[in-house]
Amino acid sequence: MDVVGENIKEISTSAIERVWTKYYDEGVPTTISYPLIPAYRILDDTAKRDPSNLAMIFFGNRITYGQITDASDKVAAFLLDMRVGKGDRIVVSLPNTPHYAPITAGIMKVGGIVVQCNPIYTEREVRFIVENSGATMMFCLDMIYANVRQILEDGELERVVLCSIQDYIAGAIPPEPPEKRMDLTVWREVMRYRRADRTAEVNPQEDVAMLQYTGGTTGKPKGVMLTHFNLVANAYQSALWDPKASPDDVGLGVLPVFHVYGMTMANAAAVIGSTTIPIPDPRNWELLMQSIQNYRVTTFPGVPTMFAALLNHPRFHEYDYSSLRWCSSGAAPLPVEVKRKWEKETGVKLVEGYGLSEASPVTHINPLYGLSKAGSIGIPISDTLAVVVDDEGTILPVGEVGELAVYGPQVMKGY
Repeated sequence: MDVVGENIKEISTSAIERVWTKYYDEGVPTTISYPLIPAYRILDDTAKRDPSNLAMIFFGNRITYGQITDASDKVAAFLLDMRVGKGDRIVVSLPNTPHYAPITAGIMKVGGIVVQCNPIYTEREVRFIVENSGATMMFCLDMIYANVRQILEDGELERVVLCSIQDYIAGAIPPEPPEKRMDLTVWREVMRYRRADRTAEVNPQEDVAMLQYTGGTTGKPKGVMLTHFNLVANAYQSALWDPKASPDDVGLGVLPVFHVYGMTMANAAAVIGSTTIPIPDPRNWELLMQSIQNYRVTTFPGVPTMFAALLNHPRFHEYDYSSLRWCSSGAAPLPVEVKRKWEKETGVKLVEGYGLSEASPVTHINPLYGLSKAGSIGIPISDTLAVVVDDEGTILPVGEVGELAVYGPQVMKGY
């Protein structure tokens, strides 16, 4: 069982010897000076430095950081027109498409709270998220409208915005909305708005930016309260874990952004100013392999099943993986045999990490270039403390079994 913060706060943090820092790769900071900014500023600041810098390539469509921030300002203007304000909850239910970044940034710019929702949820599951979060509006993929329509019809949502994959495919014509309704909007209508010239006041350390739903092992999903500071801190922690990272990097955006792991990896890429190749369907193995080769992908964060499936694919050896600098795995234990086979077949290091929704999520990872232990979740990242405690919160010696207690700037509000 994981204990986030509660027990460890009762322990003097100065009494914990951070022995793991000696294993950090050269250039990885033990502590970071985090900017006290709203989470949307990650994108805005990168765009301000170089608006022409390439943020995404989506089915050949090249999208810059400047274009993303422009779109986020239009989303903000649309939301202001819809009377969305500070503390309002907006559901975002999308696969990995270019809509996600400007939508989430736009929601945060007006002081709203992003409510993460899996796009393959059933109507019953979506309804629970809407009701539990108190959401008033939803952005979703047009292909899942059938699972949303009755919720809108029942008045539980005031408006739904439909996004289409064709919105960001050059030369493609987005489909017409499935029906004409006053409370139904399509993405191209949002993009006709003039950019908003004002943003809400945000207290990064106190204001919730995102409700990340997690089921855990205790029944119905619960919304984890992640503040702007939580998201910013974990983005910087993740980005600075790689001392070789640069805007020239190309990351494979295959982790679902509605999942906290994928969301933070997207934020980390924005901190770096690197390019991402969004993959809407993470099970399209041919597309994954083609993208790594064609776009000379340098970083590939994934989950164990992805690496296992690729290794077992009949065409795996037909593609070139020499551009990869590292691969990382999280969200589930990485089988030792998968790690070893991947490294043998590709010559590319595959490191395991660990996290949880309540910590934005990354808390541990193996060094990307140094010692990487098979079967280990790695070591605490910058500014993160971790100990094993008993039921009374007493730190246990090495080798004892207990609860993992984690403390750091990425840990949720309300623990």
